[in-house]
Amino acid sequence: MDSDDQRQVLHPGDGPAESRGAEVWGKFRAMHGPQHLLDGAAPAIGFLIGYSVAGAEVGVFVAILIAVVLGAVRLMRGDSVRVVAVAVLVILVFSLFVEITGEGRGFYLPEVALSVVMTVLSWLWVRDKSTVRTGAA
Repeated sequence: MDSDDQRQVLHPGDGPAESRGAEVWGKFRAMHGPQHLLDGAAPAIGFLIGYSVAGAEVGVFVAILIAVVLGAVRLMRGDSVRVVAVAVLVILVFSLFVEITGEGRGFYLPEVALSVVMTVLSWLWVRDKSTVRTGAA
């Protein structure tokens, strides 16, 4: 093992993997990834805080308020009206599920349902691909 190999074993973060990570992080930041994560998480966090302090109705109000304020900020930054409208609509749908179920946990029901549907579709897709490869019916 030469000195470069030893260095890689002793300091694995100093090599090419670190530069790839920096490149991915740079692309993520260039696409405003951290801002989009914050924009997506803020209404849900607002709902949790409002719900834990004063109940489901307050949680829904806080989530919608945050979504609308963030939408206005995003429009002022020049984001597409369509993107902002969809983001606010998602929070409205989540909030509607709180009203339908009468429980705070209903806020997360659409997300859970979507995850279940995507899992089943992924499983069916993988199963179909393996059936095609093996020639089994």
